[in-house]
Amino acid sequence: MFLCSQSESVENSRTGTVQGIGSASALPSKSMETVVRECLAKFKGDMHLPGSAGFIEALKEATAANFANSARCPALILCPDCTQDVVLALRAVRRAREQRLLGDTAVSVCGGGHSRLCVVDGAVLLQMRRMRDVSFSSDVGGVGVVTLGAGARMGEVLECAEKHGTAVPVGTWAGVGVGLMLTGGVGHLTRSHSVCVDNLVEVEIVTPGGEVLRLPSDSGAPGAPFDLWWACRGSAANFGVVTRVSVRAFPVGPVLFAQRVVPVESSDNWGAAVSRLVFIEDTVRALPESQHCDMAFGYTENGEGVMGVQPVSIHGEPFTSEACETLGVEPLDFSVCKFKDIPFGGVCSPASSSW
Repeated sequence: MFLCSQSESVENSRTGTVQGIGSASALPSKSMETVVRECLAKFKGDMHLPGSAGFIEALKEATAANFANSARCPALILCPDCTQDVVLALRAVRRAREQRLLGDTAVSVCGGGHSRLCVVDGAVLLQMRRMRDVSFSSDVGGVGVVTLGAGARMGEVLECAEKHGTAVPVGTWAGVGVGLMLTGGVGHLTRSHSVCVDNLVEVEIVTPGGEVLRLPSDSGAPGAPFDLWWACRGSAANFGVVTRVSVRAFPVGPVLFAQRVVPVESSDNWGAAVSRLVFIEDTVRALPESQHCDMAFGYTENGEGVMGVQPVSIHGEPFTSEACETLGVEPLDFSVCKFKDIPFGGVCSPASSSW
């Protein structure tokens, strides 16, 4: 089984223990290193062995966004520079598995590093940080398309789209990687343009056998290409290593947003808070699709319950006075910004570390 852990977002629902080989202190055997070097003679990226400065630095970056990965140690870290590098890397992994130098979970992939599956003990880690190019184009219908390498972050995607007056329906955190696009992507544009995975235009994937496939959204009638395209939109990590994706970008206007933290019932009695949440949900559902509200619950150091709200209008249309009253904000609380500058995590309370 190839484990391609580009599933960066919280939408990833896998459970259970990932099985690999080796331990955090084990160096790859000389035969393992020899096999890899033989296969990577034309590899343009970087190869890092455990204990080297490059290995420590690359692993630190791969584990920074998810502490669950910090106690794990791969057998080897490869940082591919291009799609052909990924082909060579998977060829090396296959050779190592044939000689029983790797376990069933032979390779993991790290884009933004938010998934607990990005780093696996004893596996070969593909750290995609060198493949971060992002570009913008228009398709035949004039719709914007952003194309990005597997190491790009969503903040970089939004920066690129913003230069053309558009935005991509990604999540709400700039540091998340391409795995978000492959497994979901719920954010500020979801109500008007669905989740990110529904807006994929093309996926470039390297299969475990080393074949490079470019799967467009018009992959034709049901069959091998169509079925793989369907599977990649939600479960690409099971079928290979995604090296590049293209996604639709939509025009957006000046954005209105506000942030407030309001008190709710004490943490011992969340019934009133839940009732308020349901009331707010009903209000938000009645809003235009260009408006929505991010929410979070927490409590202060004194145990007082608080609720953070962040209403957002992606085309600058003001919220009604009734909506403002329900959300606990005033018209003067709203600020104007570009879509890419909507504060990420803005619903969190600075008074509490428990959000």
